[in-house]
Amino acid sequence: RDLITILENINEVNDKYRTQKLSFTIEQSEILRDLSCCYTDLVEHKRIYREQWLDIYNQTVGTNAHKERESDLTVKEYDYVKDVLKAVQIQIDCLRSTISANKN
Repeated sequence: RDLITILENINEVNDKYRTQKLSFTIEQSEILRDLSCCYTDLVEHKRIYREQWLDIYNQTVGTNAHKERESDLTVKEYDYVKDVLKAVQIQIDCLRSTISANKN
């Protein structure tokens, strides 16, 4: 799936999560499933952007710092996807904890 669709789906899931009662374990399990799918899709985009980032890095002449700066400026999506992956991972962990606590 394309990146925009994945990000829109994450936003929809976040909206559902914000309005969900913590005691609704089944609904939270569905949210967790949706976020896990988005996470998997994002990992593929991260891989693609990493390859683009490395291509720019290897084609750029200069110091390592210059190469990194040039790669960061050219493939801005790479850092963005990494940040979104971290945020989604935190939300997945929170959902797991909440679901686990509600089962007991």
